[in-house]
Amino acid sequence: MTNTRDKIRSLFLTALMVFSVFAGSIVFAGSAAAANASVDTPLNPNSVGENQDVQHSITFTVGDLGGDTETDTVSVTLPDSPDSTFASLDSLTGNGNDISGQATVTNNGKTLEVTVPESVTNGEGSAADVQIAATFTVSHPAVNEQNAPLSGQVGLEVIDTSGGNVDTNVATLEVTDRAGAGDRGDEGAYDIASSTGDIGPGATIFQGEEDITLVAADGTEINPTNFERTAGSSEGETLSVPVPEDQPTGSYNTESDGSGTSLTVDTPRIQTLEVTNQNGDDIAGGAVNVDDATELTVDAEYNFEQAEPLNVEIEDSDGLEVTDEILANPGQEPVITNNGEVTLDLAEDNLDNEEYTVTVEGDEDLDFGEATQSVTFDVTTGEEATIEAQADSVTRGENVQFEISNSAEGETHLVAIEGGDVTGDTSSVFRNVGDTLDTGQSNDGQAVALVEIDDGVGVGSISTGELDTTDVDVTVYEASVADAGDDLSTIDVDTANDIDDDTIEVNEGSVTLDNPQGTYVVGSEVNVNGSTAPGIEEVALYARDEGDFERLLTINVDGDDTFEEEDVVLSDDGEVDTNVLSIPGSYRIAAVDAGDEDVDTDDDGTPDATLTSSEVSSAVGTQESLRVTDTGLTVDYVSVINGQVATEDAATGLTINGTAAGQDSVSVSFYGPRGTYDRTTISVDSNGEFDSESVQVGNNAPGELNYAGNGYTGPSGEVTDTSLSQGNVVMTVFSNGRDNQGGDGEFPRGGFSQFTEGLNAQSLTQQQVIDTVASETTEDTGSDDISQAFQFRFTEGRVSVDSVMGEAGEMFTVETNDTMTVSGVTNRQPDDNTITVEVIEGPSASALDIESTEEWGTDGQWSVVIPTEGVEPGNYTVEASVGGNSDIRSFQVTGDQLQEPTPEPTPNETATEPEPEPEPTDTTEEPMDTTEEPVETTEAPAGTDEPAETTTSGDGPGFTAALALVALVAAALLAVRRRD
Repeated sequence: MTNTRDKIRSLFLTALMVFSVFAGSIVFAGSAAAANASVDTPLNPNSVGENQDVQHSITFTVGDLGGDTETDTVSVTLPDSPDSTFASLDSLTGNGNDISGQATVTNNGKTLEVTVPESVTNGEGSAADVQIAATFTVSHPAVNEQNAPLSGQVGLEVIDTSGGNVDTNVATLEVTDRAGAGDRGDEGAYDIASSTGDIGPGATIFQGEEDITLVAADGTEINPTNFERTAGSSEGETLSVPVPEDQPTGSYNTESDGSGTSLTVDTPRIQTLEVTNQNGDDIAGGAVNVDDATELTVDAEYNFEQAEPLNVEIEDSDGLEVTDEILANPGQEPVITNNGEVTLDLAEDNLDNEEYTVTVEGDEDLDFGEATQSVTFDVTTGEEATIEAQADSVTRGENVQFEISNSAEGETHLVAIEGGDVTGDTSSVFRNVGDTLDTGQSNDGQAVALVEIDDGVGVGSISTGELDTTDVDVTVYEASVADAGDDLSTIDVDTANDIDDDTIEVNEGSVTLDNPQGTYVVGSEVNVNGSTAPGIEEVALYARDEGDFERLLTINVDGDDTFEEEDVVLSDDGEVDTNVLSIPGSYRIAAVDAGDEDVDTDDDGTPDATLTSSEVSSAVGTQESLRVTDTGLTVDYVSVINGQVATEDAATGLTINGTAAGQDSVSVSFYGPRGTYDRTTISVDSNGEFDSESVQVGNNAPGELNYAGNGYTGPSGEVTDTSLSQGNVVMTVFSNGRDNQGGDGEFPRGGFSQFTEGLNAQSLTQQQVIDTVASETTEDTGSDDISQAFQFRFTEGRVSVDSVMGEAGEMFTVETNDTMTVSGVTNRQPDDNTITVEVIEGPSASALDIESTEEWGTDGQWSVVIPTEGVEPGNYTVEASVGGNSDIRSFQVTGDQLQEPTPEPTPNETATEPEPEPEPTDTTEEPMDTTEEPVETTEAPAGTDEPAETTTSGDGPGFTAALALVALVAAALLAVRRRD
């Protein structure tokens, strides 16, 4: 039971004569001509919660009232039980007119007595019917759950001074227990109407509440900070009043073990808010076309009914508050309920054609966050349903959404497109999505869909791939044409009443091919990509040499209307559907809509394998010319330093890069001076470029070509080492041709691995190995293999100091407080090695900086700069070292100023005879030997089982003229590609 008092103002007035006789017993007294009474609007509400002041209303008609010049009396009496009492009479009308100023009201607590003067009738003493509407506030007592609910009869007594009184019961009044709704704990004395009072043990309070007092079971006040959160991440956090809007929710207790006074903190919420029509459909967010059958209610559910009333506010499209005008029974809000559920009728006749906003929230503190919620609805009275497509112009194949509006919630409308605008499947024109209930073909051959109005609109979609490229009308029909469950194939659309239509321009699609363009190298990987107009789902790529187009591949179109397939080998029928592009020449390629009727001629969902030129030209797509070229090989750089490769750098290897379009890899072969053959490979990127900084010199083949597992055994057993001897080495970079195999693809001894192991197992000269490999690769019958040859001397690493020079330019002599440049030559690989230069002897040797460099070009020329500031004059020794190689050179530091080199004369207007330049002076030591005899080169194939290629490059004892020519070419290539 609660001791709360709540005030609900519930004004139910009606000015109309409603002749519905109250179902209860009415007792009449007096003569036949005396007064009589009928109840027009029963007592409302007739069931209320305990401990509240509630406003009630009742409307009744007293017949034949008057007939004399005396006043008559009308009394409404409350029952003895429940012990409710009148608080006030709030309004009183007679025949729709305010008579509160004419009548005399006496409140006796249990009885409201109203004297009605004769002027309320006709003012002349004659009998007349008078309709009396009264609203009054009643104070209802508390009840407990043992005797609740309490109910009693409300009496109506009419004393007509002309005779014929009325004494009857007009309603049953019930007062219910509000435990769990209005109660706020075992001892809480709380007033919901004002949102103030005591909160007892076990109650629920809400974030944001302010004017509350926490009390114990004996009624004594408890400091809010005595309550602590009992669990969760916020365990131990204390409570405060006002309750913060972000106070952690959950259980609180005054004792840490939970044995004390407990409370629960919850978040206030509007759980649902709807504007419901007579069909039970929520029209919030939509529109309503009001007619005589329209019945609208605002329905809300909330969880803080025990804390404060729920305020309901309605605004029109201008933001003007119109709640009392739009509610059928104004004055009902703020609302206090027992169960957190509110239903308010709207006055449909008062709704104008505009948008209304309904807002519900707590009436006092709880008007934030989830405790406030708004919805809107549009009134479209007198307007017919309309249809609008979301795009005026579309590409054929694109899906187009449409919306039906200005129709009652739950209504169904037929939408149609004439059969003459359909080139595909009529039944598939409308998609069964959104609010579409059914699709199909009507009895008169039109494409139709049945669409339901939901949330104020009916949403559907059209598949324009089934339509002709023309202006297409989409027509909506009145709601009576078809209902849910009707067979659409039986409907004759032409006989139905259309109410609106919209036009869609359906255009032909397009395909753009961005790549490949221009040229294509046989065997190369390319990205096939481009874009399409909206509506195209898949693109098919075709190629033609002579005759029909042959399909290469199909690619799905992404959501942004682009398509791409990466790393496609257009010439490989393992990658694509045909090898039409495997031969160099000029071709036509076409990218077309794979779903076009000219592409998928058998309508099986797959583009045809071949198309005629006419079919390709008729389809949605594009055509381009494509020139297919043969594979190629270009070696851009080989890190042969000063014509040599140091044996110390054999393991870390050479840097080799270049291009080999159309290949997955290139091979690098080494032909040693004692007839050793070795080979390794470099992978080629999808862009046709290859680059390796670690091409090992020698001893690659046994592992890479699997000598141990190839089944070949030579005369001296298995070959396990293909390291190179010092001397002249021929190196080739080899690429398989367009046929992607070395030579004719066949090698002696069963395969390329066995073939090359056999070469190493024999006592062949370098030239014999070169010739043998060439005969199986580049010089094989019909071979299209490509190879480039290089030559270097494989020797021990070395470094030399060739010059020590100051700014004066005098060799091996520098000034103190100067800067000297130390330079020389090496055959070591840059980047992998560092040349360190240190002055190791001399008066101030330790004062000179130690410098280093790891940068030099293919000519091997290196240099460092060392300052001589503060260095004592004298004789010094400088050392350059790299790895285990070193060289020293003596130089002199002088305190004398050296003569600067004579500058070149500035030419004047009169030309003078130039003076002869002096002959260069020989250096103290000879340069490193960089000459080497040319050798013939051959190459093995890039594949794991196939050889590279052969080339020639040399002249000399035992070399052919052809090899001499190739050697000259190789030397020229080295000179051109040498980088500083």
